[in-house]
Amino acid sequence: MRRARVPGRSLLPVAVLLAGMSPAVAYDVDAAAKSFGAAKLQSPVPAAVLRGWEGSDSAVRARRVERIVDLASWNELWRSHAPGTAVPVVDFDKEMVIAAFAGKVDDSAVRIPLYSVSESDSLEVTTMNFISDVLPSGISAPYLIAVLPLATKPVIVISRSYALMRAPQTRLEVVAEFPALTPANFVQRGDRRRTQGDFEGAVADYGLALRLDPDFAWAYDRRATLWLDRGDYQRAIADFDQAIRVDPKSGPYFNSRCWAILVSGGDAQKALGDCDRSLQLRPGDPETLDSRGFVYLRLGRLDAALADYDTALAGNAKLPSSLFGRGLVRLRKGEATAGNADIQAAKLQQSNIAEEFARYGFKAE
Repeated sequence: MRRARVPGRSLLPVAVLLAGMSPAVAYDVDAAAKSFGAAKLQSPVPAAVLRGWEGSDSAVRARRVERIVDLASWNELWRSHAPGTAVPVVDFDKEMVIAAFAGKVDDSAVRIPLYSVSESDSLEVTTMNFISDVLPSGISAPYLIAVLPLATKPVIVISRSYALMRAPQTRLEVVAEFPALTPANFVQRGDRRRTQGDFEGAVADYGLALRLDPDFAWAYDRRATLWLDRGDYQRAIADFDQAIRVDPKSGPYFNSRCWAILVSGGDAQKALGDCDRSLQLRPGDPETLDSRGFVYLRLGRLDAALADYDTALAGNAKLPSSLFGRGLVRLRKGEATAGNADIQAAKLQQSNIAEEFARYGFKAE
């Protein structure tokens, strides 16, 4: 673990942040902002501090040190910190928040103002805590919330404590370390939020990934598949366009755009071009053959559709869309027994497959 350095002093750990929390008193946002602004930062290599809030009346009920880089997390944190007050505006396209909460402290005079913010290969945020040399009185819930320019490098939060009548007088402790932000971090978190049903949070995370790297094809692809699942086909196609722009040699991206065009009721010939290109890049890929089989079905080219579905199922027998599509082809070719058998087998693999194809305009009749 990295330690901060103070010239001429050794670094001795001290537990400054305490567990627990007392109920909040009436929260004054303006006073907290003025208290924060009154601090005089000590920074040998200063980094910008945009604004913030500092005080001793937080409603957070547990010790926390947070780096916030998205609106959903910021709304959640502020409402837990100061319920009933308006959430301050933070532009997460350009800004981030560092927040430290000390929990319940048996001394009403204790605060944790910002001491310094410095930047090198990491961003170091240091808080200041003055340790009382007399018997404490009352209780408090100190906190510090600072808005800084968005930084992708690692962030280290350091507690600097000072005691006038005790030795050693100055003590430092690293209380939190946050790794460098990468686009992949946000895509992975977006996928987790998506599986939890938090679609807005997932979209926000994919957007954050693209803010860090506007040419991160994976983020375009993941956001496009979310739009596709939500039935927002034009947004899905637009994001697949961007993924292909960044990585024109990715067969899966062409296949995905082929499918998105099809299910949106778009130009089947254009979709066919995407599927053909995908198969040039990944010959024999079952999922792309499944997509192209559906293109041929839509175009009424039943023999070509049947050939693609047969080949797809030879490569992967567990493709319910290929089974259902082949069943539709066989029914249209007058092969009722074989067609119905395929459709029933598809339903066993995916119970709602008939409803899915019905949305695309195809029913097993």
